[in-house]
Amino acid sequence: MYENNERGEQNVEPPLHLAIRKGHCSVVRILLENGADVEYKSAGGLTALHMAAKRGHLEIVQSLLDFGADIGCLDDCDKTPLHLAIEGGHYVVCRVLLEHGAEVGCVTNTGLTPLHLAALRGHLDILECLLLYGSDIERKDGSERTPLHCAIEGRHLSAVRVLLERGADVENRGKFEMSPLHIAAQRGHKNIVDTILKVGANLESKDAFNKTPICTSIIEGHNGVVRLLLENGANIKYENVEGLNLLHIASQKGHCEICEDLLRFGVDLDGRDGQGRTPLHVAVEEGYIRIVKLFVERGANLESKNKWGFTPLHVAIRVSSNIVRYLLDLGANIDSRSDNGRTPLHMACVLNEKEAVATLLKLGADINATCKSGRVPYDYTDCHYVDYSEEKVTRRLLAGPDSVIYMLRHHIIKLKVAGLYLHERNESVCQSFSNPSPFSAFRLCCENEICLMKSNPIDNKISCYEILKQWRNPLYVANEEVMALFDSCDFAQQFPIYSDILKCLIKTAKLRFVLLNSAQKSFQSLIHLSQNDLSELPVEVTRIILSLLSEEDLKNVSVLGRELAGESYSILE
Repeated sequence: MYENNERGEQNVEPPLHLAIRKGHCSVVRILLENGADVEYKSAGGLTALHMAAKRGHLEIVQSLLDFGADIGCLDDCDKTPLHLAIEGGHYVVCRVLLEHGAEVGCVTNTGLTPLHLAALRGHLDILECLLLYGSDIERKDGSERTPLHCAIEGRHLSAVRVLLERGADVENRGKFEMSPLHIAAQRGHKNIVDTILKVGANLESKDAFNKTPICTSIIEGHNGVVRLLLENGANIKYENVEGLNLLHIASQKGHCEICEDLLRFGVDLDGRDGQGRTPLHVAVEEGYIRIVKLFVERGANLESKNKWGFTPLHVAIRVSSNIVRYLLDLGANIDSRSDNGRTPLHMACVLNEKEAVATLLKLGADINATCKSGRVPYDYTDCHYVDYSEEKVTRRLLAGPDSVIYMLRHHIIKLKVAGLYLHERNESVCQSFSNPSPFSAFRLCCENEICLMKSNPIDNKISCYEILKQWRNPLYVANEEVMALFDSCDFAQQFPIYSDILKCLIKTAKLRFVLLNSAQKSFQSLIHLSQNDLSELPVEVTRIILSLLSEEDLKNVSVLGRELAGESYSILE
């Protein structure tokens, strides 16, 4: 007898079962000769034959069969003694049961035949024996798996080879229309994938979700399988139902090594999905900076826009300030516009992304930029679009100097004190505060620093303040001596409030100077090609005309002129 500890009850197990459990063959024989019930079922619906087959007790199995044990009896899971012998890998017991007429087509309550079980467990000798006895090689279980599917799931390469040699259909679909190749690719079984490919498996078969084998292996991150499929000719132009190509999918899952392989095999780096996103957009969106770096190094377009006009920089705002800074360091346009005219700074204010706002302001984002509805970034803070009342703003400023409103207010005051341009909506922010205001002390610091800038010239003629006010004047940038002196100055130490603005304006001025020169050459070429009276236009006049254009317009003039001249435009590269 044994005690059920959970219920505290006494459950009777017959002596025959106890003897089988202990493997006492002679005792089993004596009990059988004295009329022991061979069909009695103990816990789980197990008969004596189930127990003997499960444990691989060959002599006991033979004795039970001699005394008429039912070879097809079922336990509570509808498993026969043959099923249990296979699960235990007891080849000789299986062979004896088959010789005594065990049914090879019997199924468990989940639809598993003996052949399914042998394939799943990788018992090669039992598998071959079952095939000799006529097991159906294409029969499906309750999960729509064939024995080949089961062998693949169990990672049993030898079993896969045997089944294929015996004629298993390499295109037989299982659950969700997955072929054997899909299953092997999804599970990362490289050797099995290679074996299946050698017998002619279709590389481009699609499952119920329109995924090919390479797509499933990319999703799961199986580098070796992906490489093998590419080497065997997998379609690199694949797109799923959402328009994502293989590179989109790999970047979405963060598989950098797979991205490298896909690029090496020629997958389109600038491909667009259904939302107009490039793989770079997706990598930024998911926050995978290694992949972002890889794509940029391989020539991804930093200014590509999705269907809403968002560049990767717009997308990065809600993801990571590190990626924001990285993209800007590589030359991403800090003031790029979406379809509704919003810049990344607008986006950062909408999303209340403090780190992004701080980074963008430090690196020169235009606080005066207006979207198509005429709003500046400050309008998108949580003090509401047009309500600049002192009470409302002051309440939000209590969050401290790292709040978005606080940072924007500081920047607006800096521009105001320096006499730099402010949009009327930003001007109204300054006018909305009484005197004294919460920012009176900061304003005084700004005024003192401006006085210091005016009284400390870089050389005998030019002060930092003059450059701050007239940064668009190309004469300053053209003067190499002035620029050398400027670059040698420690502005962070001298002018801690305005140092970032100074650096950003000079950086923009240098770029603008290069663009002006390039645009002037292109403009002269365009005039010459037009063969009209403008060809006599003095260089000084064209310079004045071009100086009125924005950086983007200057770039467009340069590109147009060079294209007409048959040259490539690489000034910003």
